[in-house]
Amino acid sequence: VNKAMQWFELKCSEPAYGKIKAERACACLNEILQNMDECILACSILHKTKLKLTDVNLKTLLLDLIDQQREAHQGEKVPKIELDYRLPNYVVYSSAECLTLIVRNLLDNAVKFTEEGHIRVSCEEDKSRHVLRFVIEDTGIGIRPDESDRIFERFYKVDTFTKGSGLGLAIANEIMELVGGRIYLD
Repeated sequence: VNKAMQWFELKCSEPAYGKIKAERACACLNEILQNMDECILACSILHKTKLKLTDVNLKTLLLDLIDQQREAHQGEKVPKIELDYRLPNYVVYSSAECLTLIVRNLLDNAVKFTEEGHIRVSCEEDKSRHVLRFVIEDTGIGIRPDESDRIFERFYKVDTFTKGSGLGLAIANEIMELVGGRIYLD
């Protein structure tokens, strides 16, 4: 895949191809490759018989993912992404790989569909049920009630013109089910 990308970049640098056309094609190919990487990672997680479990500091994980989003969209107009400052230093024994993929997909979606306003990330403890709940709240375009169940289907896209494969939420949902959790729209 990397060799194909190198060949494509070399080909696009030829004057006859046109700089703007080449930049658009490279950006499109890069997005396809990123989606492929994420799908391969998700498939490997979903098909593992034994997940690697470690102590995961949730505040550190969430701050890292928020920083990654900011870096990925540097120079673009994106909403403010903030972590609830009251979040304690929860440390859970879990798969950092799974948690990262789930939260990254949820954040990607929030950024993609929020042009103005904010995205707030928090984590709440439900002591009676012995669970932690991640909350990703945004001021984005929202989801119509008739589509709320479909957004977790593979390849389903609310807006077919928006970037992405329609796999992010489906992958996050499948991984959550694998680890005994669930994702829902509130």
